Amino acid sequence: MLRLSAYVLCVTVIALGTSDAHAQTKPAPATERAPDAMSVRGNDRANDRDNARENERTNARGQTVSPYWGETGDLPAADIRAVPSASAAAVEARWVFNQSMVDLANATRLLEKQIELQPEFSKALREEKESYEALSQIRRNAVGSLLENPAYTGAEQLRLNLSRQIVEEFEREKPDQIRIDAMARLKLDYGRENRQLEQALLERDGSHADARNRYIEAASVVRDLRMRQSMVIATDESLSDIRRQIAGARITKLASAAYLRGMVQSRAMAVDYAKFYRAYDRRPYYAPYGYTSTYGRGYGSQN
Repeated sequence: MLRLSAYVLCVTVIALGTSDAHAQTKPAPATERAPDAMSVRGNDRANDRDNARENERTNARGQTVSPYWGETGDLPAADIRAVPSASAAAVEARWVFNQSMVDLANATRLLEKQIELQPEFSKALREEKESYEALSQIRRNAVGSLLENPAYTGAEQLRLNLSRQIVEEFEREKPDQIRIDAMARLKLDYGRENRQLEQALLERDGSHADARNRYIEAASVVRDLRMRQSMVIATDESLSDIRRQIAGARITKLASAAYLRGMVQSRAMAVDYAKFYRAYDRRPYYAPYGYTSTYGRGYGSQN
């Protein structure tokens, strides 16, 4: 009986050892298996292919010749460089036009002075001035006698007071327009009465009529000379050349301004297009160590 118990114990120990050995050599589940070398090399090759494909796209995009950006930069260099030159041309055209206008004004005034210095013109201007001064002096002498008339002096004083009150009413924060209109009509009535007194007095003075006629004749001569002067200025060849220059400068100014506006708009569109094109990044993000998942060949992978 003792030998039988020992035999059973030995068999049990041997069976347990065999089961442990089989358990240790049993393969691990697929989910716990470490990546083998072939799988890692496959992921590396896939990432290398994707990187090479994206590099080809980037190089092709950088070498593209387009009117919207330069060949070696991100921004449209040609469109940007064109705006300063267009702006300088517009400024130059504008100042050429302004200087031409100044030249025309100076040349016209110089020709006018040359005509006025001629003996006939100088004599007419002198006679006009002398006749006007004589007429004004006769009128002052005649009207001076009215200063002794109380009605005349009182009306003049009232007219001056009304002028001052109208100005004060206008300067108020809320002027009364009805009051202003009433004072203005009253002022005109006082002035009309005094002008009638002056006219009646001057009509009785024969020297005033003679002085007035001399002034009218002298003014008529000056008017005729002014008309002849205008014709000379209009037909002068040097002034005509300046006018033609002004016409060309005006066209250049308008054209350069329009060209500048167009270049500024073109630059804005080109810069916006280039910024959009460069900002739109099509490159995906790759897993650097070849991590895979059940959703594809890696994070951000591109088919």
